[in-house]
Amino acid sequence: MTATVLDQMAIVHVDFDIWTGKARLTAKDLRLGDDGEIPPSSLATLGSKNVCDPKLLRSFAAIKQRMARYMEGVGMRFMSGYALPIKRLDEVNKELNLLQGEFYQARDAFLQSYDNAVQDWCDANPEWADIIRDGVLSRDRVADRLGMSWEAFQITNGDVQASGTHGVENKARALGGDLLQEVIDTAAETYSTHLSKPHFHVSFRVRKPLKTMRDKVDGLSFLDSRFKRLVQLMDEALHFLPEDSKEPVHGEGYFRISAVVQILADEGKVEDFVKGSTSVDDVAKQLESKAPADASKAKSKKQGKAKPQEQAPDLLEEPSDAEMPDLDELLAGLDEVLDHDSDESPSVFQAEESAAAPSRGSSYF
Repeated sequence: MTATVLDQMAIVHVDFDIWTGKARLTAKDLRLGDDGEIPPSSLATLGSKNVCDPKLLRSFAAIKQRMARYMEGVGMRFMSGYALPIKRLDEVNKELNLLQGEFYQARDAFLQSYDNAVQDWCDANPEWADIIRDGVLSRDRVADRLGMSWEAFQITNGDVQASGTHGVENKARALGGDLLQEVIDTAAETYSTHLSKPHFHVSFRVRKPLKTMRDKVDGLSFLDSRFKRLVQLMDEALHFLPEDSKEPVHGEGYFRISAVVQILADEGKVEDFVKGSTSVDDVAKQLESKAPADASKAKSKKQGKAKPQEQAPDLLEEPSDAEMPDLDELLAGLDEVLDHDSDESPSVFQAEESAAAPSRGSSYF
């Protein structure tokens, strides 16, 4: 089994150099004595001082965070890097190339405005302009401290046997258990967030994290023989969550999605499902039996006769639950508006970095 794991697994290390914009705070930077004062906390903390506005460097940390989210959606943390299915390595390289291009675009834009950024920071802190300038690095030195790179490699079972070190082998064995626990934890969080309240419908928002987890487990299915069955289980739920729909899911779809998530959230139920001693049908029927009679009837906004004109409501009367707008419907409408706006208007990040425009890169339940 371990040989199969190592043969199908690649390891990717991603390295970031992100300059903090800080320099060492020295004794001469402090004004001691009866009339002395210390720099404000926005300028200096814990032995260091900012030589430019720290907000100007946030884009680099944001790219690093996006990289981490993407890599954790594809693989598992392993040996200070990420273990991922070797068949997805081309896809990962393409995504990292996009993020690297965005990182260096942001670096070039920052370096072009670096001198002005330092001057602006001095102008904002005129009483401390001298200690700011004392800590300023040259543009070339700052450039050397801003970088992103990665490398991918594979450790085969032959390498392990030849070296006589079996630590990698043992860690590879543990990845399957780690991924199963991740599935369980994520499903439990999903149930708590989207399904624990008796609304008897599920938001379309469940689809994206469920699909991300499904693809991750599918890619890493060589880690554990049970994972193929879990992929089939998640496909059962995704059947009721079409990609092109933003409608809440009611009726049969609601109960089957709830059943899938409940199974995934419980290690005992996962084992029973893999062994065949429980099924989505079994759990869905149990859930439906405990629900009100009308909860199993799917609702549809696009069907039904037009309602007769109703009398104007009494504004002082407390609205009933039936009259209250559905939260998922309101949010779905908001998503459509935001999606439309995002197609026509550049983001703040894009507007600030208009020198060039490389493609951008990728959560879970």
